[in-house]
Amino acid sequence: MVPEGIEKNYFFQHTECDYFPCHEGIPKERFNCMLCYCPLYTLGEDCGGNYTYTSKGAKNCKACNIPHNGDSGVRLVRSRFADLRKLAAKKQPS
Repeated sequence: MVPEGIEKNYFFQHTECDYFPCHEGIPKERFNCMLCYCPLYTLGEDCGGNYTYTSKGAKNCKACNIPHNGDSGVRLVRSRFADLRKLAAKKQPS
């Protein structure tokens, strides 16, 4: 069941997942698994989420709820698509 006020096409729950819900602070009925892997991760410090870095330099997004709270993650990714497109662009030889 899709919670009221959330775009149906951008909401998915995988309640059978061993890790569901994988982040704290979101009511289970609003927890969205659509962006299990956040496309904004690759933006590093410019992702806009709540993250830390481990002592080994890896980005840790465990405290970030943006991709999983209703359809807010999908809206954020869509707003940052131009930045993601630049990262994915094929580099032309010099």
